Amino acid sequence: PGGHRGHEGTLRGHRVSPQVLGTPGNNLHEVETAEGTRFLASMPPRFRRHIWIKRGDFLLVDPILEGSKVKAEISLVLLPPHVRSLQRQGLWYDPKIPQSITKIS
Repeated sequence: PGGHRGHEGTLRGHRVSPQVLGTPGNNLHEVETAEGTRFLASMPPRFRRHIWIKRGDFLLVDPILEGSKVKAEISLVLLPPHVRSLQRQGLWYDPKIPQSITKIS
């Protein structure tokens, strides 16, 4: 969905990461949270050449605590049916609805 910012929260130990803004190269993807925080997420070697990520996609990522610029590693690319399913189940964080974060945590 163009123009929508990403969503942030937790889902089974992962962060429901923001939307992908672009790819600066070297298997890195610039992402932005709903709150406007931008950072880089890395594509792990096991996914390279097998999974394609485009601008606007949502991701599940694992935080990299020691990272300065690269702050997360991609775990899963959420396809539109995944996002719709999470929304229907009430597991998708919507920053406009404060109580929605409690269902994810």
